[in-house]
Amino acid sequence: MMRLKRKSILVSLSLSTLVASGTAYAYTGAGETLQQWMKLQVQLQQQAIEGQLREEMNTARSALSDTEMASLASVGEQLDKESAAAAEQAARQINQARSHYTDEFDRAAAELSKSSQEAFDAYVASATGRMQTELERTVTQTIQGFEPIN
Repeated sequence: MMRLKRKSILVSLSLSTLVASGTAYAYTGAGETLQQWMKLQVQLQQQAIEGQLREEMNTARSALSDTEMASLASVGEQLDKESAAAAEQAARQINQARSHYTDEFDRAAAELSKSSQEAFDAYVASATGRMQTELERTVTQTIQGFEPIN
């Protein structure tokens, strides 16, 4: 029995020592140090990834800026072409309208000139006819008012 007591005491002491030493090591902060190291590694990885992301974004932004500049240049050229074409078409339309109105003005002036000349000729003929009639009447009256000399 003694042997059994010794074994149980020995086992009990061994377990107590293990439990006590495990507890002592558990409170030493070894896990805390490991957590801090892990946090530091995660932060370093995040910083590396963020730096790479910033670099790639700057590269993409500059590429986009180049693309935008090329697009702006293309749009500018297209706008210049369109405005030149629109100005040319407007000039053609203005010239056509000017030509049309000049032709109409010339026709109206010719008709007015023709009708004015005809109206003037008719007035002169009418006035001449009235004057002749008046002159003949006056001459006739004057001649009738004279007595013949014998």
